Amino acid sequence: MKNGQTEQRKLFKEVLKRFQKAGILESVILIGSWCIPLYKKYFEELKTVSPMRTRDMDFLVPLDAKFENKVDIAALLKDLGFKTVFQGQHGYMRLVQPYLILEFLVAEKGRGTEKPYNLSALSVNAQRLRMLDMLTEETIQIEVDGIEIILPHPVLFALHKLTISSRRSGKNKIEKAEKDKKVAIEILNAFAKEKYLAPIKGLFNSLHKNRQKEIISILYKENEEMILNILKS
Repeated sequence: MKNGQTEQRKLFKEVLKRFQKAGILESVILIGSWCIPLYKKYFEELKTVSPMRTRDMDFLVPLDAKFENKVDIAALLKDLGFKTVFQGQHGYMRLVQPYLILEFLVAEKGRGTEKPYNLSALSVNAQRLRMLDMLTEETIQIEVDGIEIILPHPVLFALHKLTISSRRSGKNKIEKAEKDKKVAIEILNAFAKEKYLAPIKGLFNSLHKNRQKEIISILYKENEEMILNILKS
């Protein structure tokens, strides 16, 4: 298992290196569980947050993203063993390898559609999902081993995890929801320090009122009084 994790980390870094060289990383946001080890490197307060690493390596593409050069993602990663798989009735793309599953996502807006979003500049399509827009409210850029990566601000990452946890159903999804809540609460508690109080409150207030109510409701159920006092102050 340890060797598998080492190979997975090496592959993760190699994908990032290739994306940086191709000019992709400056226009996309890495989201999902792979943010956690990067946050832990960057923020001393998050060193003890539980790991959530999975095979999924997800990139959020803002709808206004611009790519200077056209890139064929599948061709770029083919020698690493990635194969293109089409999922669902409408065939959104995933690039699958024994250690990683690579997927591009865009924020769903308006009435919505199940059809994938065409990213012609990358020769892939993206799955549309609700609530991803909150991850773009504020981002951070970190540098790891010479690679510049854009991530959601960790507070927004945590608030998003809380929000989606309430929408998961089914045994496996409920287990995932509990992990989402656990990590989200760990992050928020870790940032419950004087220098972060204003940013936490500001980011929370930037969200739609309905999302704010949903987050407050979840935190009440979890008896997280310290976080509630910060958000409601």
